[in-house]
Amino acid sequence: MNMFGFLKKKKKDAKYYLTEEDKEELARLFDRTDKAETLRELRYVRKDLKQLVKKIEAQTKELEK
Repeated sequence: MNMFGFLKKKKKDAKYYLTEEDKEELARLFDRTDKAETLRELRYVRKDLKQLVKKIEAQTKELEK
C-alpha cells in the first residue's frame, strides 16, 4: 500500500507552488520516513505530510487568484 498516495496531483495539469521553507519541510519529513522504525512513527509522519500538503494547496490556490 502506498502511504503517500495523497501526494499525487489531483489533476494532470495541476501545479503546486512551493516555498523554500516548504521544500525543506518536505525533505525533513521524508528523512523522518527513512528513519522510522515503527508503524506508529510512520503514521505521525503521514499526518504531518497531510497537513503540509493542505498548507501548500491553500497557498497555491491563493496565488492563483
